[in-house]
Amino acid sequence: MRISREWLQEWIDVAQIDTPLLAQYLTQLGLEVDDIETLSLIPASVKVGKIIKATPHPDAEKLQITEVDVGEKTPLTIVCGAPNAREGLYVATALVGTDLGEGFKIKESKIRGIKSFGMLCSKKELGLGSDHDGIMELSATDQEIGHRVATHLMLEDTVLTLGLTPNRADCLSYLGVARDLSALLHKPLLKALPDPMAHLEEPSSFQVTVEQSDQCGRFVVLEMKGVKPVSSPHWLKRRLLAQGLRPINLIVDATNYVMFELGQPIHAYDREKLSGPALGVRFAKEGESLTTLDGKTHSLHPSDLVIHDNRSSLGLAGVMGGASSEVTEATTEIVIEGAVFCAQAIRQTAKRLSIHTDASHRFERGVDISKVREACLRVAEVISKGMEDLGLACPKTLPLFDHYPQKRPISPLALRLERVEEILGLKIKDEECIRILERLGCRYVDRKDDRVLFEVPSWRLDILREVDLIEEIARVHGYDKLPYSLPKMDIGLNIEDPMIEFTERLKVAVAHSGFHEVIQFPFVSQDDLARLRLPENHFFRQCVQIANPLSEEGRYLQTTLSINLLRALLNNHRFQDYGCQLFEMARCFIREGEAKPIDPFKTQGRHITGKARRDQRPLERLILGGVVDEAPHPKTWRGAEAPRGFFDIKEHLFALGKAFGVCELRFEPIHPADYPFLNPKRSAAIVGLDQGLGYVGQLHPESAKAFGFPLDHIPYLFELDVEGFWERSRDRHPHVGSPTRFPPVTRDLAFTIDTTRTHEDFAKAMEAFSSSNLREYDLFDLYRGDQIEASKKSMAYRFVFQSSEKTLHDKEVDKELERLKSHLEKELGAQLR
Repeated sequence: MRISREWLQEWIDVAQIDTPLLAQYLTQLGLEVDDIETLSLIPASVKVGKIIKATPHPDAEKLQITEVDVGEKTPLTIVCGAPNAREGLYVATALVGTDLGEGFKIKESKIRGIKSFGMLCSKKELGLGSDHDGIMELSATDQEIGHRVATHLMLEDTVLTLGLTPNRADCLSYLGVARDLSALLHKPLLKALPDPMAHLEEPSSFQVTVEQSDQCGRFVVLEMKGVKPVSSPHWLKRRLLAQGLRPINLIVDATNYVMFELGQPIHAYDREKLSGPALGVRFAKEGESLTTLDGKTHSLHPSDLVIHDNRSSLGLAGVMGGASSEVTEATTEIVIEGAVFCAQAIRQTAKRLSIHTDASHRFERGVDISKVREACLRVAEVISKGMEDLGLACPKTLPLFDHYPQKRPISPLALRLERVEEILGLKIKDEECIRILERLGCRYVDRKDDRVLFEVPSWRLDILREVDLIEEIARVHGYDKLPYSLPKMDIGLNIEDPMIEFTERLKVAVAHSGFHEVIQFPFVSQDDLARLRLPENHFFRQCVQIANPLSEEGRYLQTTLSINLLRALLNNHRFQDYGCQLFEMARCFIREGEAKPIDPFKTQGRHITGKARRDQRPLERLILGGVVDEAPHPKTWRGAEAPRGFFDIKEHLFALGKAFGVCELRFEPIHPADYPFLNPKRSAAIVGLDQGLGYVGQLHPESAKAFGFPLDHIPYLFELDVEGFWERSRDRHPHVGSPTRFPPVTRDLAFTIDTTRTHEDFAKAMEAFSSSNLREYDLFDLYRGDQIEASKKSMAYRFVFQSSEKTLHDKEVDKELERLKSHLEKELGAQLR
């Protein structure tokens, strides 16, 4: 938005404020000044000159040959026909090369045989009036000879370019900027808007129809007769040029003038080109087209708003008028239209058709719906004043029609004065806060304790919340007065989630055992789940659907890692790479709130997004999954070629449990209905004591066939609940992963025990045994034979004792062993062999 100081002065007195300070005030208000430029309303090459000699032209009775001093080394010879040209007169001298506009450029010429090097100007030639009977006489001094005439006549203007943010639509006008300055400088506005009740004495004959009231909140029509679209007076042209706008004629210039002055776009139609005294607003019809004022024809879309009469569309609402109703030199009656349109509709139309106008720029950001009538009346005032200044008869203004079916309700906005200090960090007196908001146009409604109610003015569409009121107080009070200091931060020890380190160590351990890690997208399809032979109510069928999937193959978040691991293995097969061992650690997502009859992972899992609204978010589980190709082990010096199988993966999992202190892993038979995608004869559920940790087994032949695996090379799968595995490792062995410099002490003990007892019974008994030094235990021998009773068997275990604080002595270890033997005898009836 460009702001002319000379124009702004009409609204608020800033004459005594120099331009840098005015720019500082505007920037303080949030209306940042991007640029400052000086405009001269008269070309700089028009100088103050003094006629030092004037003699009659020898070949022309009405011409004189003048010698004019313009501050150069030698006077200029200029032939002049003005009757008032005389010696000693100070005149406005246009030098050779001066462009006076409308194609009038001063050139060196020869007039009746005498060369002339410039022109002595009249008021009309300088655009300062209509007088052209003689040259303009200046009241200058010899010290001003050679100076610019614009400086002498004080006709220079300063224009400030404001970089407005989109929310400050009210400052796309001189009135809006003046309001803000008035609040800051405690100065009143110098102009008042026209009386909104004018021209309402009798009903208007005009008819207005608005088919979509939600797209057009207000529509005002005002007719004028006896107008003349002549060239605008100088003062009007000057102000439009300051805005960077080319003057066209009085009617069009007046609508543009008011748009910049009040921020309300206005359009004028040639009354005689309308079909009937009627205008309306509707959406464009299918296949409809419109030729706009720029001469371009546009194919309209049914979402485009158009202005129409009884016959056809007249213009794009809020964007650009149509050529069919354009004001021309022959126009004598006009219809002035002002409206408020839906910002979104105008934005869509302007963007689709690549038309950006000053009107659409304002409608897209919002205009003041309460001042449309005043803007239309102001256009009528400017047209009347322009014709009067040009010596023309004043036009007649007819009764005004105002279509305003739903007036904007004004809801008071509450301000808690204590919040001002909390937000700004500065104590501002309550009375000062109230005064600032009142100066900005907010109307004080009520006050109760520390809560104050205000009615926000209609032109401030950006003030919607309490914090917006606080921002208004801050910018008028002064951002520079707000305290600033470095934030106080209490930097303590940042303890990382131990789960993070555990998962990294777990992945390294799996990789060391011969597996290769893969990282894949967590998306699956219903076809993938069908290949696993999963019934509709199965746990792995409780999928979370993605709102905007990349493809149909990835419409759901994975509930199991097995699908994508099998895909990765198949991809390796395509490149003749067999015998792979792949693993992935990733999250699986289960939709909660529905029946899940089979849950292979008995842990509750974690909602990573937090505790709030727990029931509305999916359950997220961190799963370690692996796939082993059934291709045989390669032949080496250590042994012949042998196929991989169930016990290979079981060995890996046992080693993993032992490495992380989970010694009580056991494998239980599965029910075919629980794991329909596994071969029930070559599969097992992984259990840690009474907690389900996952499964391991061979892919079911039917699922293998559905995925495309040959039936003689069906892969094996396993999935392990990482969080459950971590819980077992951490709870049973809190020292796991904690290095110690003290040596371990091992003891091997063999126990005679009933043949009905299993290692699982032994593991449960060890779980109940309390010892701070017992690190691990391992079954290394099982014996049945003649040397013991037939109802007994021998189970030999190796126990590892280690302290993180000291070296253990034999007596301390022996004492622990005695406690252990007594515990096992009590729990299992085990006797030391």
